[in-house]
Amino acid sequence: MDYWAPELWRKKPAKFKSDMYSLGLILYFMMAKTLPDFDEVEIGIFKLPWHYSKELYDICAKLI
Repeated sequence: MDYWAPELWRKKPAKFKSDMYSLGLILYFMMAKTLPDFDEVEIGIFKLPWHYSKELYDICAKLI
């Protein structure tokens, strides 16, 4: 349940976007070994370890 998209928490139907959000959280977790602070996700700012490329960071940011 930690990887659910916000609309699923609100009991709304899942969409393609929901799956991409979940994929972004899984990718983030693989890189940071923790889930992002969801307050930061809401405003589009979150931190990842420095040793990952900007391209990987950008992919993760677009998914979340």
